[in-house]
Amino acid sequence: MAYGGAEAGLLILGATLPIARITEFWLFETQFSILGIGTTLLSSGEILLAFVVLGFGFIFPMIKIILGIRVDAQEHRSQQYGQQNNQKHTRRTARARAFFQKFSMVDVFLLSFLVYGSKISEKYEVTLGVGAYFFDDLNRPVSFQTLSARKRGPVALKAGTQRTKDQFALQTQRHNDMSADQPTELSALGKTTPLPSEPSIDTLEKVPSPHPDDHFVVRFTQPEFTSLCPVTAQPDFAHLVIDYIPDQWMVESKSLKLYLNSFRNHQAFHEACTVNIAKDLITLLSPRWLRIGGYWYPRGGMPIDIFWQTGNVPDNVWLPEQGVATYRGRG
Repeated sequence: MAYGGAEAGLLILGATLPIARITEFWLFETQFSILGIGTTLLSSGEILLAFVVLGFGFIFPMIKIILGIRVDAQEHRSQQYGQQNNQKHTRRTARARAFFQKFSMVDVFLLSFLVYGSKISEKYEVTLGVGAYFFDDLNRPVSFQTLSARKRGPVALKAGTQRTKDQFALQTQRHNDMSADQPTELSALGKTTPLPSEPSIDTLEKVPSPHPDDHFVVRFTQPEFTSLCPVTAQPDFAHLVIDYIPDQWMVESKSLKLYLNSFRNHQAFHEACTVNIAKDLITLLSPRWLRIGGYWYPRGGMPIDIFWQTGNVPDNVWLPEQGVATYRGRG
């Protein structure tokens, strides 16, 4: 929160101090600030231009700072008092902050120069003022990782090495990209959600992969899967094992539980249930690779197992066996 206060101070200084000096005909000089441009445009009736300059130059950045302070406060309360209910609100606030952080002030500077200069003269020369340097520091993207590093000083990546500015920038960009790509709202996680009456891909939800550049295997096991026979309407039971290698997205686990449990009143053959589950996950996630093993318990004295996968396993991937033994009954 201390850093947020400093950031707000920089914004106020940058908005009030002159950001540029315009020289007309090499004789007359005029200095102006972001707030000065806004008030001049308002007084001249240029409401839309004033909103653009003041909104992108001061209001939106201040909202971003306030939201950042709120995120820090919410995380501090969650860590200190164990308030898990704050996590959903913290994610919402972080997403809103990432939205306002997308607006670049460089474009606003250029627009301000052109708008203000066109109002006073046809020939002018623009030079930066002291306020621009406060904006230059303020406009650098800051993630929670870089904020922690500024508080602690240099951070060691490995023994004998330090994090560089380029590495900070890459980490910050990945953080911002993930924040921007996250779903606006997860409808199942953290809520009391009724079980769907029928399986639907709309029940499934996805979240960004934390390591989209790496190959790693995610495994889900459902040892008590159940559905209904489409002919007799008698219950069928199976042990499902789903393995997949994410690309950009991962399936949110609670939505997957609801989706799988919604088959309990769904009438379909073993093969249809098993393969349709895999295809719905592929439609949702577009993974690098996926396989499913459906180990069904006997119906009419005969167990049926179904195996399906998208293709060959990528190289250098650790993929353990699914470990479900062939059905042997009690013997």
